[in-house]
Amino acid sequence: MNLATILALSHLVQRTEDSDGGLDEARAADIDSIDDEEDRFLRGERSSGQRATEKKIRKAPEGAKLSKEAQALERVPTIEILDDAAEIDGKQMKGRAGRFYKDAQTLFINGLYSAVDRMTSELEVHFAGQAEGEALRSIILRAAQRSMAFRVGKATCYAISKRLVDGWSLEDLERATSPESLSLAADDYRQSITAARKWISFELKAHGFAAAEPEPA
Repeated sequence: MNLATILALSHLVQRTEDSDGGLDEARAADIDSIDDEEDRFLRGERSSGQRATEKKIRKAPEGAKLSKEAQALERVPTIEILDDAAEIDGKQMKGRAGRFYKDAQTLFINGLYSAVDRMTSELEVHFAGQAEGEALRSIILRAAQRSMAFRVGKATCYAISKRLVDGWSLEDLERATSPESLSLAADDYRQSITAARKWISFELKAHGFAAAEPEPA
């Protein structure tokens, strides 16, 4: 389940509550390709605005209800990236990738987490000499932070989707969204290298630098 799909599910939940005719109103739903959700996330895009065609729509039977996972995702968390050490310490996130506040439905990301440093170092080697030092580092740092926010955000949404699923207790959910669990999701930065390189190349070109085409990780 990707973040774009999660957002679509949250909108479907609201429409279903207001509709007496199953999911017929899904004909007006916005859809997104699921192949490049991380790339769109890095660019700050949440929805392509593409409309579903008749061929792509699978109309649910009359009276159909959303799955428990979809109902649990009625509200998607807000993601905020912190890069101030004092703020990070204040939220007890030192050495942790993120912290999820379920009451406020807000996910705070530690922009100074070690996985960001490791990814930044690797990307700096790859893009060395393609832009002025400070400008290049700024773009690379944003890529590393946003990539980690994507991984941690996806893990959080997976956990939230289990809220109404049988066999998952409140304790299970607390563990799944704990700073320790979210840190494990953040640590595998190499899964995001290709998307990060693509976004950095795009940004370098947008700023007038001749960026090399990203190579497969």
